[in-house]
Amino acid sequence: MDFFAFDKGYLDKLRGGDLATQHHFASYFGRFLRIRYRGRRLPQDVIDDLVQDTLLRVMIKVRDGAVRQPECFGAFVNSISNNVLLEHFRYASKNQYVEDGPVNVPDKVLDLDGLLVTQETAENVRRVLGQLPERDRRILRRLFFDETDKDTICIEFGVNRDYLRVLVLRAKDKFRVLYK
Repeated sequence: MDFFAFDKGYLDKLRGGDLATQHHFASYFGRFLRIRYRGRRLPQDVIDDLVQDTLLRVMIKVRDGAVRQPECFGAFVNSISNNVLLEHFRYASKNQYVEDGPVNVPDKVLDLDGLLVTQETAENVRRVLGQLPERDRRILRRLFFDETDKDTICIEFGVNRDYLRVLVLRAKDKFRVLYK
């Protein structure tokens, strides 16, 4: 690919609507953009759209006088192409299409496997609680099943908050051993 040196005169002609300059601009940067977008392994129709969008945005910026350094015009076009590519990927990630055909949607109404596991777990917890000493069983039930306030449990068992923590820790350790 031959590199072209851009200057103020080129941008003035492009801004002024010179057909030969516009044709050169479209073919020169069109080749560059196609190579760049093809490297992203995009479909040809998407590449064509991205090239057209990039060239259009550059022309709008040129007409608005956004290019202040003509010698950096190639870098300017490259930065516009970066933005167009990022917008394309952002849009594509948000709007993914589902292929035609049957779609298997899990039934959220009745999860028999989950229900069975939950029932088995509940039975195991009841069995293990039945094997614990009475005091440990009552503490764990009041704290975890009844969700009773710790201050209320302290009053019921006649202990302070620090000792309740010790009792809960011991009861949980006994439960853990029996559950395994």
